[in-house]
Amino acid sequence: MAYLSKKHFSDVSYLEIGVSVGKNFFQILKAHERGRFVGFDIEEINPILKSMLKEVSKTDWTTRSTSIKKNNSSLTQFSFNSLDVSYLSGDVWDENSWQKLQGNKFNIIFSDALHTPKALLFECEMITRYNLLGDRFIIVWDDLVGNMKNSFYKIISKYDKKYKIRDRYLLDINGWIGENESPHKVGIISNFNL
Repeated sequence: MAYLSKKHFSDVSYLEIGVSVGKNFFQILKAHERGRFVGFDIEEINPILKSMLKEVSKTDWTTRSTSIKKNNSSLTQFSFNSLDVSYLSGDVWDENSWQKLQGNKFNIIFSDALHTPKALLFECEMITRYNLLGDRFIIVWDDLVGNMKNSFYKIISKYDKKYKIRDRYLLDINGWIGENESPHKVGIISNFNL
């Protein structure tokens, strides 16, 4: 992710869906001197990640009643080495959370949140509905196992009509513990040649 973002974008605009403890998100932050970075997760920001950022402002709103998230959703603005960083703590199924991202144009998106076929399709619907893709973009999905691969192919078909997808890959990549973990499928699409 760091390689792709540095190679193709001098001013990265990055969205990570499913930040978890923030190990990937922080690596992307550290790899860049310019850009805007947004993390989106149902959990509150990890305290260790938060301790490395300077909080600027925070807004919150009531989470929809049917959500598994029981506390308020929030959007917190941070800075990190002069970079703009935002953390959206919300349910990916809650359209109110996605609406908070409207006006952003992301050129690289990493999806690693709710690993279900339906969730992937919903994410892509929200990305389209709120016009979140920049003129040139890369989207990466982690853990495309089982029927999630079918969702990946459906997204390619839908996005190809709208955005003219140029490159698409379904790769076997080892997980976070490297060769000690079995490879899993990672999907990548872009509307330009990688």
